[in-house]
Amino acid sequence: MVNSGGRNITTDFYGGERDCMTRERQKECRPNFYEISQQISSTASRLFFHPSPILQPLPRTTTMLGHGRINFETPNVIDEGDAVPETPARSLESDFAHRGSVGRVSISDEDRVIFKPSLSRSIKINYEDDADDEPTTELLTPVNLDPEYGDDYGETKEEIHGNPSMEQTRLFAAAMLSESDRRGGSRMFGKMKSPVKNLFGGGKRKQREDHFIRDGLGLDYPPSVMDKWRNDRRRRCRYALIIVSVAVVLFTIFGVFMKKHGDDNSSRMTETFDFLTVNNISTEEAIADRQSPQFKAAQWIANEDAERLEVPASTDDPNRFIQRYTAAVLYYGLGGEDWGSQLKFLSNDHECSWNNEMPDEKNELYAVGLSCDPNLHIDSILIPSNNLQGTIPEEIRFLKELKFISMKHNNIYGEIPSGLKELRLLEYLDLKYNQMQGTFPDFVGELAHLQVIGLSRNNFVGKLPPSLGTLRLKTLAVDDNALTGDLSAIRLMSPLQYLYAQNNSFSGNLFHGILMSQLPNLVEVDLSDNDLTGSTIPSHIFTLPKLRLFDASGNNITGTLPADIAENNVLEYLSFRGNSIGSSLPAKISNLKKLSHLDLEDNSLMGALPFSMGYMSSLQFLYLGKNSLTNGAIPGELKELTALKELSLNNLGLQNEIPSWIGGLTDLKLLDLRENELSGTLEEIDFSQMHRLAYLMLNDNKLSGTIPESMGLVTSLEVIALYHNSVSGSVDLVCDAVSNIAWVGTDCEPDITCYCCEECCIGEDCYDDVTWDTLESSRWDHTYSRAEYAFDPNILSDAVQPSQGSV
Repeated sequence: MVNSGGRNITTDFYGGERDCMTRERQKECRPNFYEISQQISSTASRLFFHPSPILQPLPRTTTMLGHGRINFETPNVIDEGDAVPETPARSLESDFAHRGSVGRVSISDEDRVIFKPSLSRSIKINYEDDADDEPTTELLTPVNLDPEYGDDYGETKEEIHGNPSMEQTRLFAAAMLSESDRRGGSRMFGKMKSPVKNLFGGGKRKQREDHFIRDGLGLDYPPSVMDKWRNDRRRRCRYALIIVSVAVVLFTIFGVFMKKHGDDNSSRMTETFDFLTVNNISTEEAIADRQSPQFKAAQWIANEDAERLEVPASTDDPNRFIQRYTAAVLYYGLGGEDWGSQLKFLSNDHECSWNNEMPDEKNELYAVGLSCDPNLHIDSILIPSNNLQGTIPEEIRFLKELKFISMKHNNIYGEIPSGLKELRLLEYLDLKYNQMQGTFPDFVGELAHLQVIGLSRNNFVGKLPPSLGTLRLKTLAVDDNALTGDLSAIRLMSPLQYLYAQNNSFSGNLFHGILMSQLPNLVEVDLSDNDLTGSTIPSHIFTLPKLRLFDASGNNITGTLPADIAENNVLEYLSFRGNSIGSSLPAKISNLKKLSHLDLEDNSLMGALPFSMGYMSSLQFLYLGKNSLTNGAIPGELKELTALKELSLNNLGLQNEIPSWIGGLTDLKLLDLRENELSGTLEEIDFSQMHRLAYLMLNDNKLSGTIPESMGLVTSLEVIALYHNSVSGSVDLVCDAVSNIAWVGTDCEPDITCYCCEECCIGEDCYDDVTWDTLESSRWDHTYSRAEYAFDPNILSDAVQPSQGSV
């Protein structure tokens, strides 16, 4: 562009001059980018097929002169005078056909047009022009290669003549370098703006495309490219539409399913509730309470149970549905969520499989949980020591085939459910060691098959119902409750073997009807700590053929022991402790050949100990203290009782020295000679052989001398009571030898040392007798262990015989 007489004269690409001063002429001064693109394309095609060594890319600059005006300034790339080498003629028509172009070009032998579709602009170059700096003034007719746009530019297809000039060559090189830099910069510096991106942007694609092409600012792509791009866009849109449609369909199906599932659950709940209430399986009040076991069980079987049993119709058999529902009520009613073991309750399995196999003390396997008979009817509930908490539900009455219930050692409270009276086949009921209350129900007498009742350690009150006497019980355990009345109800229970009624408030005559010949099968009888009376102890109790244990301690029995005691090889445990028996100890007491436990302490026995007691070689526990036996020495006959483990002769008024043969009772664990008149020293006794001695109580006597060194060799000692005597010396040797000593009591005077003693005794009552009572009840056990057979399930069939040594 030059200034001519104050006018801006622009030389166009084809050598013509245009006046660009006026606004009306500025539009004509804009570069025709369509023509430029055609020229670049022609030149690129020519160079591609007819490369010339004289064409080398050189640096170029692009200067923006204003809106729509671009001035390309590029050094001359062709030396003057060099001739362009001849190139063979080539049919552009076949070339375009080979490259997929649909354009047509008419060409002569002298003139050639080269087109390279990949460039963004095309320029027609005349190779036959002189290589000077002056551009040609010949106007070129552009070639329309895209028939889609027809004659939008108002140009006609004409033959193209001539070779590119030097200026045209420079323009072509600048265009190629500009395109190369743009693409290289995009790779090096990230995403850059591109005419292609602008062309394929969103919005009104076709209108914007036409706008770019008309204004010369876009790319003139062939129709095949544009069609492919449009098809891709349509395909992507179709994919997106399909994805959205599928999502909508799936969401709709899911919503319909959830609604149907919710409606189905609601319908099942309604059907279940109606079935349970209409058939009086559960009350409407219980079902309506959302916190009740009945509601939870109904909700579970209706909506959560994997088996999804059909709610029975009027013509269906409802037993299976009722049985599974009842088992679920039992689970929720007894706090199943907090059980120690879930025992497979509420699992997907049949309710007959809701159990775990566990061994008992004898390693016999039992199904702990629910068990069934061959017809898949629940016939056993065995859930001991599993943290059951709650009440037994009334729905248990629908388990009609139940024969066995054992839920001992739990925290079950409430009364015995009245529904039990409908369990006509029940044989075994063991609910001991719980927190149940209420009265002993009368309907128990209606359960004709019942053989074992275990209600020990609960809070039952009232009397035993008379109907109980009609049962053929083998075990009755009602101990440690608050029951009252007499025991006449059991006098006709001839099959009765085990009777435990201790620690209640039963009254009446102990021997009236309950220990007569009508009960020949008795094995163990414990009636201790009641208010029972009796003026005469009948001799026939020593003739019962199976009686191994009889404990009537802690009652109000008076009278005398029978003088005529028949020989007995069965009785092992006999206790009348804490009564008011006022006779002497009969000589025939030795006829109890197998007696191992004899407790007559705290009575009013008189006279001397019979010499015949020396023949009772089976004795292991002998308690004769707190009686009024004739004062004298410790009977020498006792030295023959080498099996003794506990010997208590306290408060008998015994005199003289402690015999040295006491040291020969090597199995003694307890030696209680306190509160007597014993004198002498301890040095004559060899304690070193008494390796099991744990309790040595010699307090409140008249002993003197020093503490023997042999006492320091008894490492099993736990309690030593030497106070209220005149014993001196050091107990430190015992303290040093014994690691687990619990209590040592000595006098403060005379000279005695004891660093392990808590305190020494000064005065008459420095140690209260309450201390000894507490110690006596906690430190050693002078009672017995119940026979395991009493609650063995095998007792129902007498499959095994009771052990003769389990007392």
